[in-house]
Amino acid sequence: MRVLTGLSAIGLSAALLAGCAGVTSSNFNTQKLPADKTFNACLAQGFQDLSRTTYNEGNYTQADVFATKGRATAAGNPPAPSEVVQMNAPADKVGELQQARTRLIAGLNRPTAKAAPCDAARCQILYECWLHEQQQAFDFQAKQVASCKAGFEECMKRLEWEEKAAVTPPASFQVFFDFDKYNLRPEAPDVLKQFIAFAKKENIKKLRVVGHTDTVGSKAYNLGLSQRRAETVKRFLVDNGLKDAEITTQGVAFTDLLVPTPPGVPELKNRRAQILFQK
Repeated sequence: MRVLTGLSAIGLSAALLAGCAGVTSSNFNTQKLPADKTFNACLAQGFQDLSRTTYNEGNYTQADVFATKGRATAAGNPPAPSEVVQMNAPADKVGELQQARTRLIAGLNRPTAKAAPCDAARCQILYECWLHEQQQAFDFQAKQVASCKAGFEECMKRLEWEEKAAVTPPASFQVFFDFDKYNLRPEAPDVLKQFIAFAKKENIKKLRVVGHTDTVGSKAYNLGLSQRRAETVKRFLVDNGLKDAEITTQGVAFTDLLVPTPPGVPELKNRRAQILFQK
């Protein structure tokens, strides 16, 4: 029997460890997860996306970490947001990341997180993405860090929205849409310009545009359609003088009907975009 030298033994051990890394993520990444819109389902899907991305980048160890968290979430045991001190982040970034984690935990306990569980899950995934990319400490990671951080900040705007302080403007500040469309109807620009003048006069600093649909079609399809309607209105507001950073959007499909109807009923007044605001 040949005896391995010290260096050979170390090399073999490293090879064995490298061979083990990625097994958990490889299995999890091909797993079909529930497609419902609960917090756990959306969080598990987010961890699977992170695991796939890091696996494809060759970071099998981190892919396994995300896969393990995703498996736990899918089994009904979602992990808390990762501790900054455990992730080897650069010293000059620790304070900022710890503040982000504190905000996230507070946000996950807000009523808005319960009302929009997939938004809440997305905020946690973007935080994990930001933390992971930040600890890489390579110059070429700067773009990924900025992307994850910006996504997290935008997502947190929704969780930190104060519903109790939101005001529903007069009905004249709502705009309506044709069936299965998200482009503005001819009368909409005048209505939105009235709102822009009102917002500037009242010094409104925080807006949310909520898109709605009627009850024709699936909820999944209408969520996308309602989001596009909200984005159309936001784009008009920004193009006409309001600040992009002060406006968030949300699509709610047919979950908040202006005119209650059974499923499958086309109703113009339910195909709308509504502007909520805070002074």
